[in-house]
Amino acid sequence: MGESVKVGRSPGCIDSTRVISGLKLGARDVAEMSGVIALSTVLSFVKFFSLPEGGSVTAGSMVPILWFSLRRGAKIGCTAGAIYGLVQLMFEPYIYNPVQVLLDYPIAFGALGLAGLFKKYRVLGATVGITGRFVAHFLSGIIFFWMYAPEGMSPIVYSAIYNGGYLGVELIISAIVIHLLRIERYMVEEVVKEEKMVTEGKGVAKEGEMVVCQYCRALIKSTSIKCENCGAPRRDKYSE
Repeated sequence: MGESVKVGRSPGCIDSTRVISGLKLGARDVAEMSGVIALSTVLSFVKFFSLPEGGSVTAGSMVPILWFSLRRGAKIGCTAGAIYGLVQLMFEPYIYNPVQVLLDYPIAFGALGLAGLFKKYRVLGATVGITGRFVAHFLSGIIFFWMYAPEGMSPIVYSAIYNGGYLGVELIISAIVIHLLRIERYMVEEVVKEEKMVTEGKGVAKEGEMVVCQYCRALIKSTSIKCENCGAPRRDKYSE
């Protein structure tokens, strides 16, 4: 028997919802991923200071990838981070060894997607993601850049101080921005909720409508702020 083909698709058509390693990515997913990668790239050019062997403190360049991962999950977040790492390799290549390139670029930045494992705890998720990046750079420093350690200092200590120094500052910046984004998102959600109630008529008192006082059960006007019978304050869906 011949292979069955779904109606509306030609046999040679590629399923657009399965683009990268089995990930279900539609056009909207790809567009959003491209947007956060582009934004992270732009922010990475805004540097407060840079270190001689690579690494810098930027204007929260990891935040878009971290936020995307917190919203969409670890798998798609790691994919976006890895692609962002390759973009960083194009703009700021620091190549010593093929394995070092993997550790310092797609693996290190891909680890930012681990933030998606903690969707409910966004600052913790950001911390985990940046810690994952630190581990990759830390291992790269020990294995490939041990010779840069000052005389008498262990390469392990040197790599930890070197990479932890700038990533620690980046973590603080990212955590603050993500916390502020969370507060703003909550406020927006509350506004949307209120607008929805108004649209559905749940939060608007109609003139001339009568409601029941919850204390004395007397009928009062819906526009009154207190019961005309017992004087108790209004407590119903319109007054809350």
